[in-house]
Amino acid sequence: MKTLEITKKELIKRLNIAFEERDYTLISCCDTYNKTFLPKIKPSISGNARRKLQKDFLRSTLCGEFSYFNERIKLLCEFLKVSTEPDLKPDSQSIAKEICEFNKLVRQDPSFEKRFSSLAFFLENLTKIGTKVQSGRST
Repeated sequence: MKTLEITKKELIKRLNIAFEERDYTLISCCDTYNKTFLPKIKPSISGNARRKLQKDFLRSTLCGEFSYFNERIKLLCEFLKVSTEPDLKPDSQSIAKEICEFNKLVRQDPSFEKRFSSLAFFLENLTKIGTKVQSGRST
């Protein structure tokens, strides 16, 4: 079984979004899973993965009441088409923070400032433009 590469918090968020996007209730999700998805699953050695989805298990999973990423949760993710891969796209706040750190380093060392000042200026302006675009303001 593949190890979980995203945080539990992120997985719960993704599961809840997928659940809500499909307008499922606990019962309708369980019924759909058990009637359409479960028959397609090959039996596992332990047989645990092929158990019917029950609303108590689904509710507790959506609330984050599980301790580890097991086969049943993996199958639920597959059924809801939820990726367990991390997002490779960093958020704009972390990018802006990294650019600020870079700019500070450039200003602190005269040899860096000569070599990287134009790049630092470009990155700083790029961050400002990105912030304006995200907030809906035009440049």
